[in-house]
Amino acid sequence: MAIRACDVPAIITPSDVMATQNTPTPVRSWIPTELKPTLAIGGLSFFGIVVAYQIIGVDVLRSDMESYVNWSYQLGHHVGFASHMPGYPALIALARGITNRLVSDTALAQIICLISWVVAAGLACELLRQLAPKASRIGVLAYALAPFVGVFLAVFAVAEMVAFPFLLGATLAVVRGRGWWFAILTAFGLLVHQAFYPFYFLVGLAGIQRGQLKWVQFLSSGSLFALYYVAVAVSLGSANWIVAYQSATHVQGQTGLPVFDGILGNLMRLEPTYLAKGSILLTIFGAAMGLTIHFLRRKDWLQLALIAPILVYAVISNERIAFLLIRMSKLMVFPACVWLSTQTRLLALAQRRVVYGTLAGLLVLTQLAWAAYFVIFFR
Repeated sequence: MAIRACDVPAIITPSDVMATQNTPTPVRSWIPTELKPTLAIGGLSFFGIVVAYQIIGVDVLRSDMESYVNWSYQLGHHVGFASHMPGYPALIALARGITNRLVSDTALAQIICLISWVVAAGLACELLRQLAPKASRIGVLAYALAPFVGVFLAVFAVAEMVAFPFLLGATLAVVRGRGWWFAILTAFGLLVHQAFYPFYFLVGLAGIQRGQLKWVQFLSSGSLFALYYVAVAVSLGSANWIVAYQSATHVQGQTGLPVFDGILGNLMRLEPTYLAKGSILLTIFGAAMGLTIHFLRRKDWLQLALIAPILVYAVISNERIAFLLIRMSKLMVFPACVWLSTQTRLLALAQRRVVYGTLAGLLVLTQLAWAAYFVIFFR
């Protein structure tokens, strides 16, 4: 009977054992590779600005941030502007309780916003991996360090920083077909910032159109907001307390223009600061229009859901609130990266280290420039 090679027991030598023991086990990092440099650059920028503000004595506890902090001491009723929501002050109050009041309100708000920035960057990275994997590295950099506002607004501790993780998480839930996660994240996100409402609505409709979200999940996402809205309406005696405030404060033109008051109003002032701001706003509007045309042709409703509200804000926002366009424009990074993935030569250029490094440097400079501008503005 012939003996086959497979019937002969393998001989294991001591050298084989040693080789197996010396083979390094690969360690999987929980931070995506393309996210690490963004977190490092953004973190250093954040702490650099915070330290600089401490040295020169700049107090960021003012404007909207001051309003939210004051509200955190009296959560029992709606306090401050009708455009504000209770989610952010509730987080500040929770953090204050956890730290037993050992940390200042300003530091608490900044820590909350920094954590929100990190979480949003991670979600943005994962969303880009799903939508445009080839452009994810430069895309997450462009999102997290978006010109002027990327990480600086975490220093200034505005509510938008807390709102972005909820919207990105809800969008990622739609992409992955996890409808109830969309409902949960949207339900809480609606209690953080009103400017994000159109995005949630359109992302939800896109999810239904893609077959990744059910109507019951979409409708249930507004349950917490509906309860809060009715409670405040009863306490204030006004059924349209949000619309009345928004139309009178953020939509009504200040320059006599029926539309584009925010963009044209700045350009018409013919002063360097306002001309620069108006030019940035006009550039954002132009980019949004170009991306809208591109994705309309392809009927990509999810990408359009992240662009359309920016176009609407460009049309209806007055000069007072026009800065909102700059804050929201970072959401255009996702459709922009989807478009970039279809441009072979441009994508290859964007993947070069020198381009990445140059872009990172420029984005950091815009954060520092905006931080310096706020010092001048508030003094």
